[in-house]
Amino acid sequence: MATKAAESFKANYDKLAAIAAELSGGQEIDIDALVPKVDEGLAAYKVCSERIAQVQAMLQERLKDETSGEKEQ
Repeated sequence: MATKAAESFKANYDKLAAIAAELSGGQEIDIDALVPKVDEGLAAYKVCSERIAQVQAMLQERLKDETSGEKEQ
């Protein structure tokens, strides 16, 4: 079962990917929708970036604990 943070990351990653695809699709972009799309993309990026940083910190802590446990043996 996915955690709420993982679901939030997935939802925001999907949103970010959809916005990127829309903006880079080569089709004409509605100029009036551009700023709101960029704002939405930046908000999604922030959520994803923060979650990645959290996961990296957790992994580093676990790896540090694992390597320190090996040295004690």
